[in-house]
This record gives sequence, structure tokens and C-alpha cells, in this order.
Amino acid sequence: MKSRIGIFILFHLVTMGYFADTYTLATEDEFQIDQFVNSTMECRHVPGLIVTVVKGNTTLVSKGYGMANIEEAIPARNTSVFCIGSVTKAFTSTVIAKLIETNSWLKWDSKITDIIGEDFKFNSQLLTNYTTITDLLSHRVGLVRWDISTQAGYPSYVTREDLVRRLYSLPSIGDFRDELQYNNHMYMLVGYIAEFVGGKTWEQLVDEFLLTPLEMTSTGYANELEEIEECLAEMYTYQNGKHFKVDPELRKIIKPGGPSGSICTTSSNMAAWMKLHINKGQTDTGVPVVDRDILQETYLPRIQRSVSQNNLFQPEWPIDNADITYAMGWNNGIYRGNKKLSHGGSFFGYSAQLWLFPQSDIGVFTAANGPTGADASLALRSINAYISDVLLGKEPWLNATTSCSFPLPWKPGVSGKTPIPTTWQTGNPIDEMTAKTDAAETITTSLPMQNFERYAGVYGHIFLGNITIAMNETTNLLTFTYGRFMTGELVYQDGDSFQLFLTGSYWWLLQNNAKSMPLHFIADSRGYMNTLHWSVSAMETVEYRKGIKWDALDPPCFNVRDKSCSNDQAHLRSSIHFICLLVISVSYFLAM
Repeated sequence: MKSRIGIFILFHLVTMGYFADTYTLATEDEFQIDQFVNSTMECRHVPGLIVTVVKGNTTLVSKGYGMANIEEAIPARNTSVFCIGSVTKAFTSTVIAKLIETNSWLKWDSKITDIIGEDFKFNSQLLTNYTTITDLLSHRVGLVRWDISTQAGYPSYVTREDLVRRLYSLPSIGDFRDELQYNNHMYMLVGYIAEFVGGKTWEQLVDEFLLTPLEMTSTGYANELEEIEECLAEMYTYQNGKHFKVDPELRKIIKPGGPSGSICTTSSNMAAWMKLHINKGQTDTGVPVVDRDILQETYLPRIQRSVSQNNLFQPEWPIDNADITYAMGWNNGIYRGNKKLSHGGSFFGYSAQLWLFPQSDIGVFTAANGPTGADASLALRSINAYISDVLLGKEPWLNATTSCSFPLPWKPGVSGKTPIPTTWQTGNPIDEMTAKTDAAETITTSLPMQNFERYAGVYGHIFLGNITIAMNETTNLLTFTYGRFMTGELVYQDGDSFQLFLTGSYWWLLQNNAKSMPLHFIADSRGYMNTLHWSVSAMETVEYRKGIKWDALDPPCFNVRDKSCSNDQAHLRSSIHFICLLVISVSYFLAM
């Protein structure tokens, strides 16, 4: 009788999923995957790469390829730490799911002002009064992206609170809830909301809610990697046929924007993260981590994605592979007839791709430590596609040749290269002042006899911080300093326009595409240079003005729980309000 009961219990444990299903990857399939990965890495100049493949509760592949550190000849392993960029966003949405589970008053459609206070402001009453957590996580607020300040690095003392108080200065470039406008600053705001509700830092909440129960002990944050630094893969750029190490200090600039892309992890740790979502909120041993129904909300389509050149459709391509909508930290798409949840990430030299196939309980994750530019992304997408084909039982549509030539032979174009905006210059004026390129005119080499000192000064933006322009008497060039790490030199073009060429830690940033960015100075009616227009991308120009300095600004306070946000500002506003009323009253009585 006891044996029958035991068999009955065992049967139900198995059918309920508490014992892992066992899957294996055929030796030949693993060999073919290794061959494909290695050949793709070679032609795309990827120095090191990690791969994780899961099926159900089974980890089929967890390994490293190439080098984690070229200079010290350290190979990439499944214990090597790679930063994953925006793949972090699903961690942030999952933290919110856990906070909703543990705080009955909090909902996905909770308004931001209902959570952190009515003093919080966007650029309009519409956005201020109606924006919800879902809007932030699905990139449908419509605000300009402006990542350049995060790339430059805010001063180390700047907090999420400081940035949140300045969000009202970001303009809208799309209609509210009408189109996807990808914005990392909105995830920074979500991280702040999590801190406000959870009473701990975003990093502490990720540790408590996710990393600890999933035993992701080798996972950390780009700005806080001391405990796992010895396992960290270095970042690389590839220039003139050689790999160059990217300044490791650049990893620290992600703070305070960590909730948008700061997580760094290993191949083995990512297996646990993927299984959490495959198992609908449970570990691979059946331990609940987050409520499955609340977690499911993070996968649901929220906004239509615009047409992307990364989307592939038949008959132009051999297969269909497209991201159709955006959820909350996830793309919803299709791959060869299979529903796909995915997200990519890039963080300086690091790149990552995570694909999940929920109907087949399959997950594929890849991450690379270089090179900067398009090659790493193309390599990872090709590898993810090839491995997915193997797991889904499809004939791979890519091979060792086409993974290197993609998008050729199906679509014309120069693989691995991004078209250069015609308003940007190419070439290096320091080393090749007379060189011509296919994309732009030769840069002017003779500097006109005019007073460059008139351009010098500090130009500021309430959210993006300060740019300092100074004169270098030795080189007769204007120097450019922005944030903690971004430096450069300005080469005169014409009128009051210059081309910015980056130096120092960011010398490589523009090398893969345009080699410089245009800056234009504008004078006031007196001829005094007081405005700087910087084309930070082909689509975005930012205005910085003299007289505006980050440190001199004191935006509105709204977090009454934060002791650093004292009552002084509230008292000041009350005092100003009282004085205004007093002046009006006195004027009224004098008029009588």
C-alpha cells in the first residue's frame, strides 16, 4: 500500500514539474554549433563570447569561446562575467512585478504622481497627470532619448533623485501612447520608483528579489563589480586590424542609470534567469520567486514597434524574424513561425542577445566583449538564429559564409557598417588632415585668423549637464570636455561651425561610422556666443546655453521621504508665494 502511495506521489511530482525534464543536445549538433560560433567570431572580430542554451529545466549549453582578456591570454569561460546592457530591463520590470505582488495598492496602471508625489513633473500636464508604470516600461511616453549624458558620465555624486527631478526638461518627440520612443531614462525613473516603494536601492531589490533566490552569485552591476572583478571580461574595440582595450573605467558611468542596463553576469547564472521565465516565475526546482500572473503581464504587447531594418520577412529573406511589439522589458516577435520574447543590449564593448521561445520552453543567450559597432550585434543575432534553428528542429538558414556576409547575399549593403549621415565628417584631422573619404568633403585644414576665445566657456543643460569649451594655445584648437570621460578637439569648418573629434577614453566611439560630430555656436544680438547646438546623432540636436550650470540648478523637490530633499525648498516656495501675495495686496491698497 505504501509503495503505491509513493508511486502516486512521484507521478504527480513529475507531472507538476518539480523534477526537471531531461533533454540532451546531440554531439553532432553541439559540434556544429561550436564550428558556427567560432567561424562567426573570427570574421566579425569578436574577441570573446559566452553562450547559454536551455530547454525546460535543462541547461544544454553553458560555455565560453575566445578570449575574456586578450592581453593576459585569459579564455572566456561560462564563469566569465560579461555586461548585458539593456537585457537588464527585464530585471527591472520583474522587480516591479514583485513589488506589485507584495504591495496590494501598487498596480501596473498606477500613476507616477500617485506613487512619488504630485510635485513630480514631466513637460506637460498630460504626461504628468496620466503616465503610469506601464507607460514607462513600454517606452510609450514619447520623450526624447538623449543617451549622450549617460555616455559622458554624470559626476559621481549625481543620484537618481537628481535626474528624476530634472525629467521635466526632456521634450516630447512622439505622441503619448501613440508610438514607441525608446528611452533609457524612463527605466531610470522606474528604478527610482522601485526604490521609493521598496525602501531600498534598486540594486538591493534586484539582489533580494531575484539574484539571491535564483542563486545568481556571480552577477553584479557595472558600477559595483569589486567582488567579481577578477572574472570580468575586458571590453574591446577593433580598429585598423587590431583589438584595442576600452577604458574599463567607462563601466562606472552607468550609475545612476543602472536600471536601464547595468547588470553583468555569467553564462551559468543566465541559465537560472532564463529558467525563471520558462517556468513562469519559479526556479528550476519549483520554488516560487514571483507571482506567475503578475509576471505574465510583463510579456504582453503594449505598443507597436516601428518598421525596423532588423526585421526579416519572406520572400525577401529565407525566413521570418521580426520584433512586432514591445512589452515591458521584452520584445514580442516571431521567428520561423514561433512566438519569440527577446531583448538585445549593448554597453560600450559589450553586446548581448536573449531569445526565449515560450511555446517550446527554449532559451538562447549570447554575450560578447567586442567589438564596438555593428559587427558584434550581427554576430550575436546570427549565432542566436543558428542555435534556435537547431533547437526548434529547423534547417539552419545561415552558414559559415552567410553569417559573415549578412545581409548579403539577400540584400545589398556593406555588412557590419552603418550608413554615415551626410552632415557628419569622416577622417581624422589630427593624423590625416588632408585625407578624403567617400562620405564627406575634406576637412578644412587652414584655421581662419579669428578669435576662438569667443567660443570658450561653459555651456549647460538642465538635464544633460555641462560642456566646457577652452582654447589650447599649443594646438590652436578648441578643446571639448563633457561629463567625467568625454573629451575632444574642435576642428573649424565654416562660419561658427566646428567638427568634434573625440579623444581620450572615447577615441574609438565614432571610428566605426562617422568620425566626428558637428557643433554650431550661436551668438546673441550683441555678438556674444551664448548657445551651442550639438548634433549628438543624425536625428537629434541638443541645445546647451551659457549661464546654465548643473550645480547651480535646484529643481523642484518632491520626495518627502528623502531627508536630503529637506523642507527648505518647500519653505522657500511658500515664502515666495507669501511675498507675491503681500506685494499684490500692498499695490491694491496703494491704488485705492
